[in-house]
Amino acid sequence: ANLDLADELVDVASSGRARRQMPRRSPAVTAVEQMYWKLMGNATRVSYPVPESDSDPTLWNYKECMEVDGQFFFNGVPFEVKARDYAAETLTAAFKVPKTSGDVIAVSAMEGIGVAEALLKYHKLASTDRLIPYSNVRTLSNWLHQPVAQVSPGVWQVAAEPPEDFVTGYGYAIATGSATILSLYQGRCEQDVDQGRLPRDYDCSFVVDYPAAALNNLVSA
Repeated sequence: ANLDLADELVDVASSGRARRQMPRRSPAVTAVEQMYWKLMGNATRVSYPVPESDSDPTLWNYKECMEVDGQFFFNGVPFEVKARDYAAETLTAAFKVPKTSGDVIAVSAMEGIGVAEALLKYHKLASTDRLIPYSNVRTLSNWLHQPVAQVSPGVWQVAAEPPEDFVTGYGYAIATGSATILSLYQGRCEQDVDQGRLPRDYDCSFVVDYPAAALNNLVSA
């Protein structure tokens, strides 16, 4: 992955304007999330922040989050905890800043390694005259494991099995991921306008067509 590109994306995505452009949860997404955290709280007897429809999605950068490939690592309990242990160890070694499993998140996926391997092989070809910078953008569409409860020291079991709604979750994941990447291109577009590479009246705005998209998802350059 290209860290310069990743840093550019993180800077843009964390800006005030990009956060304002981020689609808000639909009522269906809010209902599913609130149901999950209520069940988790009842099972663990821990009070968790309950997302509301106007809550901003959390933005995690590559110093706080790692993608654990689903081909080689099981998801669910207790594997989620062990994945965060490994993520914390790796990030601590990479950035020389102490991290614990409570400081990071680890998400289960499978596409990242395939994309990276394809680009790595392409970059090694003798016929390749220009490297392609890339960075993964991962959006979360559903929970990693069902709500759990501790039944004895060190032993956790599934406490409830709420119905999973992949359509609702994926829809919001696609919307937020699209808004993040489009914010990057919007910023580049505006730089081109400022530097005369595009006409002064060039429209750099974008729209994410999502049911709960706020009015300010349409932003003029």
